Amino acid sequence: MQRIKIGALAAAFAAATLAATAATSTPKGFTDNLDEALKSAKANKRYVVAVFSGSDWCGWCKKLEKEILSTEEFRKGAAGKYELVYIDNPRDKELLSEHGKENNRKLTSKYEVRGFPTVLVLDGDGKKVAELGYDRGGPQKYLEKLEEETKYAPDIKKYITPIEEALSRNDEAMQKEMQEAAKKVAKKYIAVYEKAFKDARATKVPEYLEKRKEDVISKQERSFKRIKKFAEGED
Repeated sequence: MQRIKIGALAAAFAAATLAATAATSTPKGFTDNLDEALKSAKANKRYVVAVFSGSDWCGWCKKLEKEILSTEEFRKGAAGKYELVYIDNPRDKELLSEHGKENNRKLTSKYEVRGFPTVLVLDGDGKKVAELGYDRGGPQKYLEKLEEETKYAPDIKKYITPIEEALSRNDEAMQKEMQEAAKKVAKKYIAVYEKAFKDARATKVPEYLEKRKEDVISKQERSFKRIKKFAEGED
C-alpha cells in the first residue's frame, strides 16, 4: 500500500512538472537557456538562433511565433542546423521559467536589444553573426533567410568584422575627443553663468513679478547644474 502511495505521489509530481513546463511561453523545440545552447553550438559547430520576444504584448512577436516559430516545418528545417533559444520579455512574468525570470532581462540588455521581435544569430562564443526580425512568407522563406545570413558568416567575420571594429574605434575616439572639448567649453562658461545668476537676482522688478523672476532663474539654474556636473566630470 505504501508503494502505491509513493508511486501516486511521483506521478502527481511528474504531471505538475510537465504542466509547469507547458505553462511557460517558450515554444516547442526552443530552450530559454542561452548558456547551454552556446555550449552545444560550439561543440557541434552550429549557430544559435536567439529570439528576443514580448510574447503577451508584442503583435509582431505573436505573428512571428504563429506563422514561423511554432510550425513543424520550421522546427524540422532548423533541427541539426541551429540551437533555438527563446528569450521572452512578457508583462506576465509567470510565463517564464525560474531561469528565464533571472536571466532574460539581463540578456536583453547585454545584447542591446531595443525592439521586439529581434532574432540574433550567434556563434558558439556568443558573438552576433546576423540580426533579423519578423518577415512575411512563412517558415521556408525564413529558413532560407537564416541560411543566407549564415552561409558567408566565416568570411564576414574574417574580412568585414575587422573593418567594422576599426571604424568603431575611430568613432569612439572622436566622440571622446568631442566630449572633452565640450567639457572645456562648459568650464569656460561656469563663471559667466554664475555672474548672470547673481546679476539676475540683483535686478529689481515690480513686487508682483518677483515670483515670475524667481521661476525663470530657478529653471535656468536646473539646466546650469547639469552643465556644471558635466564640466566637472560627474555626468
